[in-house]
Amino acid sequence: MPPPSPPLRILRAGTLIIVLFVQMSITHAWVKLTRRAGFDGVRLHDARNTHASLILKQGVHPSVVQERLGHASIQITLDNYSHVAPGLQEAAAKGFDELLKDRHTEDIESLR
Repeated sequence: MPPPSPPLRILRAGTLIIVLFVQMSITHAWVKLTRRAGFDGVRLHDARNTHASLILKQGVHPSVVQERLGHASIQITLDNYSHVAPGLQEAAAKGFDELLKDRHTEDIESLR
């Protein structure tokens, strides 16, 4: 099935027409790909959200996810995905605890 024709009558800027054609081509290709793979109905935006969620769960820093998603600020990423990485606070606390333990051990060793 060919992609639907864009509503050119409402578009006046040449660059906007190009963007619309590109977006529709990507969307059309995505629909064909997901149908072939047996994932009919999975939107491109769904895959984007899944990608972000999975890499956050792997421990990728939220600023990297922000860059990959093109968010203007880290706050947007954290507002949308903080529920996915609840272990961030625990990991930060554990890392700080380890730092203090190491530092404490070094201090005790230096006193001997």
